[in-house]
Amino acid sequence: MFRKLLSIIAFGALIVLAVPMDGQALPKLKIDNPDFDFGYVPEGLTVVHPYWAHNVGTDTMVIYRVRASCRCTAVRPKRDLLAPGDSLVLEMKFDTKKIKGKVAKHATVECSDLTREFETLRFTAQVGTSYGVINVTPEEVYLDTIGKTEQVVTLRNATTLPYLISIASPMAEFMNLSFSSMDLPPRGEITMTVKTTPEAPPGEYHASVTLHIEGAQPHNITIPVLGRSFPK
Repeated sequence: MFRKLLSIIAFGALIVLAVPMDGQALPKLKIDNPDFDFGYVPEGLTVVHPYWAHNVGTDTMVIYRVRASCRCTAVRPKRDLLAPGDSLVLEMKFDTKKIKGKVAKHATVECSDLTREFETLRFTAQVGTSYGVINVTPEEVYLDTIGKTEQVVTLRNATTLPYLISIASPMAEFMNLSFSSMDLPPRGEITMTVKTTPEAPPGEYHASVTLHIEGAQPHNITIPVLGRSFPK
């Protein structure tokens, strides 16, 4: 009986600790746009999307872990502590090797926010040999910080309808884009120049460019970027 009473008291104490008190400093997680669509993605390559995480609470937040739904997906936070008002990027990598067709994946972020058990990051993609109504050459951009700091990509309209190009996702801070035009005429083509800067992370890295194709058949396309940064 005495042991049972102690268990009840201990359980009640845990409940009190888990309930926020008025005026108590607490962390609070906010994810910008937790749902993302890569759109058309080439098979056998790796694409990346950054999710911005913010601590909108009043105490330091701890990110315990980020669990992906499958081995083809990985998320690695650059750090695990977020001060009040601070932000960081949760970079989702999706390896399309041995994957075809429409897919939906997710990862869960576990942190010290007492108002929720976890936050879910979700994405969809159409993996295959086609970019839909757009032909992309080359399908993957390769950059390095010595001899090939930029690459030109050609976007060709395979239809008789006009389309408008826009950037659908934030890019890595060390990458820049420029377009010959944002209007893609029927059966026409434009070019996109992808550039890297010396601030690229050391060693080999993966990044992506996700574009929105606006028109009769609106959709996204994602162009993988493989890079290598050499030490100065």
